Amino acid sequence: MALNVLTSRVGLPLVVAAVIVIGYEGLPIGPLRYIPFAGEYLAMITDGRVDRVRAQARLDVENESRARAMALIEQRSKDNAEISDLDAAHLCAELGGRWVPNETRCD
Repeated sequence: MALNVLTSRVGLPLVVAAVIVIGYEGLPIGPLRYIPFAGEYLAMITDGRVDRVRAQARLDVENESRARAMALIEQRSKDNAEISDLDAAHLCAELGGRWVPNETRCD
């Protein structure tokens, strides 16, 4: 029966079309991709366009989040330096001195 489908006039083009669509779109393997070691290789074989786009989007979000976190850390460092200068100026004034901001010293 399977041989009849492959040799018929309509069967072979349908099989070829199915192979192309499955190769392009991939097969939904669901939780099988989480099997240690074997799931990674099974996903490489069966993943299609949608899975590649999803993986790329996930990487893009992670990279954007990482860049935003680094920007916030840098801003926090600048803020901490400014707060330290303000604290030093306030302490200098409490001690009766005069704060020199460019040289960060108390006279």
